[in-house]
Amino acid sequence: HHHSPALEVLSNGDLLMVAYSSWTEYNPEVALMAVRLRYGHDQWEMPSFGFDLPGVNDHAPLLWTDGDATHLFWGAPKLPMHVAFQWTSTYDGGATWEPIQFPAFTGSPGIGGSQPINTAFRDRNGTIFISCDGAENTSESLLWASSDEMKTWFDPGGRTHGGHSVYALLADGESIFALNGRKTHIDYYMTTSTSRDHAQSFTTGKSPFAWGGSNQRPSLLRLKSGRLLAAVDIVNSQEPSPTEFDGMHGSFIAVSDDDGMTWRKKKLTVGQFHETRKARGFGTIGYSVLRQGPNGMIHLITSMTEPCLHFSFNEAWVDLAEQKDQGDANLMQSTAQSISSVTKYKERYPNGQLHLAWSAGIGDDGRYLLHGPERWYYPDGTLQYEATFALGKKVGSEVLYYPDGSKVWSWNHFENGSSVWTQYRPDGSRKTESHWKDLHADGIARRWDAQGRLVGEKVFTPAEFVRIPDD
Repeated sequence: HHHSPALEVLSNGDLLMVAYSSWTEYNPEVALMAVRLRYGHDQWEMPSFGFDLPGVNDHAPLLWTDGDATHLFWGAPKLPMHVAFQWTSTYDGGATWEPIQFPAFTGSPGIGGSQPINTAFRDRNGTIFISCDGAENTSESLLWASSDEMKTWFDPGGRTHGGHSVYALLADGESIFALNGRKTHIDYYMTTSTSRDHAQSFTTGKSPFAWGGSNQRPSLLRLKSGRLLAAVDIVNSQEPSPTEFDGMHGSFIAVSDDDGMTWRKKKLTVGQFHETRKARGFGTIGYSVLRQGPNGMIHLITSMTEPCLHFSFNEAWVDLAEQKDQGDANLMQSTAQSISSVTKYKERYPNGQLHLAWSAGIGDDGRYLLHGPERWYYPDGTLQYEATFALGKKVGSEVLYYPDGSKVWSWNHFENGSSVWTQYRPDGSRKTESHWKDLHADGIARRWDAQGRLVGEKVFTPAEFVRIPDD
C-alpha cells in the first residue's frame, strides 16, 4: 500500500520519492520510506527507512526543491497537539538532513488538516506557499505562507472549493491556480480555484476534467516553458462522471498554453489498475505527483497501483499525438543500445580523500548513463560500496561493506534481469538470501539463524500482493 507519494529532483540530479507503506494509513506506527533513482541509473533502488516521529502517524509527505535546498514537509495527525506540518531540509542531495522544525505561526491562523498535498512554490515576491488539506470533514484546501524564509508562517485566509487541491502560479508570477482534486464538482466536472490576491480569497470555476473520488489526487505543474501540465484520472473512481467520458478509463496528461483556460488532453498508456479495485477495470494514477528537472525531463509518479509507476518524458513528447499502448514489456525496455564519450569521474572528501569514483557516458537515446565500475569509500579510505554498470543497469556483483570490510549485503545481477540478494550478520555469517526480478520477490527466499541453521523458507511469485483487498 504505497500511498501519497512525494517526489523531487535533488540538487545532484537524483530522484527521491518518499511515501508511506503500511497495512492501513491511519495507524500510529505509520512511518515514511524513501526510494531513490540515482542520476545515470536505469533502475530505482530498494526502499529504505526514511523518517519517523514515533506514534504520531507520519503522513502525507511533500518534497520541494528551492535553490540548493530540498525540503520535506509532512503531517503528524496523532501528535498530542495539532500541528499543521513539520519539515526537514537537505543541502547535499539527501545525504544528510537538518533537525525537524515545526512552524511558528503569526496572526490568527485558521484550522487546517495535518496533511500536505503535493505542491509548494515561491511567488515572484519571494513568498513561499505550502499546500495542505483543509480542516477535517471539510471540502476545502489551503495554502500556508511564509515571507521570511520559513522563520514564521501565516494563513493568507483563502480556501479552495475542494479537497486535495493542487496549485501552480500563473504567468504573472503572483496569481495562483488550483485544480480541486475531490469532494466537489460542477455537473460532475472537477472545479478550479483562482486567487488574484496572494491566496487571501479564491474564485471557483469549472475544469474539463472529471471530478476526483476516493484514492485519487491529480497533479499540476508549471513547466519551464511557462505552460501548465496536469495529470488526472479520466473518470471518478466511484461516483458518476460527465457523460462525455462514458466507456473511458485510465488517465490523462493535459497541457494548457493559456493559464488553465483551455487544455489539450493526451491519454497515458500502460496505466495500472487500482490495487483493490481490479474487478472494475479501473486504470488510475492514484495519488500522483509531477516534477520537472533542470534538464527539462518531466517525472510523474503514480500510486495505489501494483506496481506503482514512474513516467519520464520531455515536453516534446507531450506535444506528440497519442500513441498506441505498446505494453509493459516494450515500455520497460531500455531505449539505449550503445554509449559514447564514456568518462571517468572522481569526487573527494573536503580533506582530499577519495569519496567515490565512477564512469559514465551518453547513451544513443541521449541519456546520461553509468557505464563501468563504481566505488564508494569511507573517510579513512576503506571500500564502502562497489558495483558495475552497463548502460545504466547493474550487472554482476554489487556489495555494501561495513567499515571493517565485512559485507552488509550483496547482490548478484544476471543477464535475464533476475538478481539474488544476500544479507549478512556483522560476524560475516549469512542471514537471508532471496531472489528478485523488477524489484519484486520472485522465487525462493531463505533465512538462517546465527548458528547457520535454516529456519525459514518461502517461495514468492510476482503475482503475490501482500495487501488484503478492502482491508
